[in-house]
Amino acid sequence: MVELGFAALASLAQTWDSAEPDEDEDDGKALLAWKAGSSTMASTFSRLLQQAWLTPPQVKSFSIESLLQGYTGTS
Repeated sequence: MVELGFAALASLAQTWDSAEPDEDEDDGKALLAWKAGSSTMASTFSRLLQQAWLTPPQVKSFSIESLLQGYTGTS
């Protein structure tokens, strides 16, 4: 499960990185939104890595939803 989470985030990050807009688009609004998304992905990656590191091998059944609960405003 952890490996799938990392693979999904890595793929998303690569796609996101290749879609960086120019500064001139929308008076920089598109670039600001892109940077906010990059920050969100970095935080999510960090939380997933921390959870994977701290969870004992025999308990690695946590879900991405439980990891992100409270972080994205979901309950």
